[in-house]
Amino acid sequence: MLDETPLAPLGPAGLVFMASGQGSQKPGMGADMLDIPEVASVFACASDVLGRDVAALVRDASPEELNDTRNAQIAIAALSVGMGRALEARGIVPDALLGFSLGQVSAMVLGGMLVEEDAFALIAERSRLMGEAADANPGVMSALLKITLPEAEALCAQCAEGEVLVPANLNGGGQIV
Repeated sequence: MLDETPLAPLGPAGLVFMASGQGSQKPGMGADMLDIPEVASVFACASDVLGRDVAALVRDASPEELNDTRNAQIAIAALSVGMGRALEARGIVPDALLGFSLGQVSAMVLGGMLVEEDAFALIAERSRLMGEAADANPGVMSALLKITLPEAEALCAQCAEGEVLVPANLNGGGQIV
């Protein structure tokens, strides 16, 4: 049984870095940070691994281009790792790391469990496969707030109209996608 009780606040127990998952992207995100040496270095690494200018993607992509999973995941991960590296270089070191979905890979890089080059190669393949799946199965996702899993399942059944409509991500705390 899924426990849908919201987590209690951690309190001042320490510093935690959280790396974002896909869906947090927006055109121009982090463009003002691209001149920070640690951020620039991470973007250069991503560009080398992928054979394209990832900084230009963050600076110049249209909403449609950036929302393509093949672009969004690379941009989000490069920015997450770059910001983490910049904070660490300035003495702000987390006591714990976590990542939501895609953000798990960024958290692993910041935790020294995965090198940047391998992470960007992994994310490129992950996003390619997810993009192909999305192309073959067009659809959309919506976040439902303050709802239980049985309520979400009932709503999906009521609205499906013969199509596939199911709860896919149980984010906890009453948020289901």
